[in-house]
Amino acid sequence: MNILIFHRGTYRGVAHWDVGRSTPVAAHVTAVVSLALWSGVTVAGRLLVYT
Repeated sequence: MNILIFHRGTYRGVAHWDVGRSTPVAAHVTAVVSLALWSGVTVAGRLLVYT
């Protein structure tokens, strides 16, 4: 779902991103959410052993 939101929203404007400018805030937010979700998946997978 996260990558779908990224591709439908933020990624559409990637051709207009300039090399000299900073990355849009939406791309940063998507990256942080993605890292948090994958960290949660990893932790949940590791905790399955104890259930």
